[in-house]
Amino acid sequence: MYEDQTYEAIMERVLSRVSDSFDKREGSLIFDATGPLSAELSLLYIALDYMLNCMYVDTAPRENLILLGHERGILPSEASTAVGIGEFNIDVELGARFSLEQYNYIVTAKVDTHKFELTCETPGSEPNNTLGTLIPIEYIEGLETAELTSIIIPGVDEEDTEVYRARLIESFTYQHFGGNKIEYKQKILDLDGVGAVKIYPTWNEDIAPASLIPPEGTDTWIAGLTGISEELKAWLLAVCTAGMAKQLTTGGAVKAIILDGDFNVPSAELIAAVQTAMDPAENAGEGVGLAPIGHIVNIMGPQTQTVNIHFGSIDYAEGFDWNSVKPYAEEIIDSYLLDLKEAWQDSENIVIRLSRIEALMLSCTGVIDIGGAMINGEAENLSLSSETIPIRGSVSVEV
Repeated sequence: MYEDQTYEAIMERVLSRVSDSFDKREGSLIFDATGPLSAELSLLYIALDYMLNCMYVDTAPRENLILLGHERGILPSEASTAVGIGEFNIDVELGARFSLEQYNYIVTAKVDTHKFELTCETPGSEPNNTLGTLIPIEYIEGLETAELTSIIIPGVDEEDTEVYRARLIESFTYQHFGGNKIEYKQKILDLDGVGAVKIYPTWNEDIAPASLIPPEGTDTWIAGLTGISEELKAWLLAVCTAGMAKQLTTGGAVKAIILDGDFNVPSAELIAAVQTAMDPAENAGEGVGLAPIGHIVNIMGPQTQTVNIHFGSIDYAEGFDWNSVKPYAEEIIDSYLLDLKEAWQDSENIVIRLSRIEALMLSCTGVIDIGGAMINGEAENLSLSSETIPIRGSVSVEV
């Protein structure tokens, strides 16, 4: 806004206010007296321009963006720590600490005999792909083997500034209120280990409420059943009574499909943790979790589709063959599929485009040209359902 308020422009205006009967040339008394002030004024305009940018969500730098977010109660998501499974030859104590490469882990829960959950002390996504032998930080008697075998809840990096900015801008358009889709989305994304989510409200809406009302005499039929336990009979009668009273409804049924922090299929432990936080199964619909009273929430992982890529021919650069090119090709395709999964949350469905794979492969190390590309045996795009994410399968070339 003030980019035209330069030192030269200010100096020109200042000198124009002085009569031409005086010497205003460079080096004159008047020029030298007004020069420093003009320089300071130009710096003031630069500061004003910066302050103006700090006032708006569109242009504010991160520190000021967070201050603006405070006004709406929306803060950037902090980095979360990875949780993995450690297997030992003995049972170790909770709180025991181990190191693996540059990361330290602390034992936080027992899963099974000689199997424990370990939480990384370093937040972020970097430890997610680090598995191997654990070294005890303090001596543990009888310990012979200690392995970090898997990551069940991936660590997530601090929210990127531009992602946070987009979320803050979205809050001016879509209001979080009373368990609407936007609120569900944000509450679930705020939970540790969740990278993406899709919300399906009234997801069982294909069931007509009238079909849940049992026909007359159903309660008598249930009471007369034999060969089943009293517990099961009591449950059937409870459902029947609720149906007859028209208390069974499809309203408030919410399905949430989540991806983990690496945008992959979440572990059973992560699904269970999110389910407990939103709507514990043992208290479904009671408002014990974050979900409103009356909302029965079902947390699920996505379906997956294996994506096999085949090339009819590849022209290699000098000194390359398929064995040397394949790792680069797999890396390129993995990166492309990751981009699609990162956009899955805000798109209707994922479409894996053959033309995109061909374009990416032309920039692959060791590749000059390709031909006859196919996805899952077909020379066409692969479109997935809204609940499905891709998993890379084989990457091959015609021999």
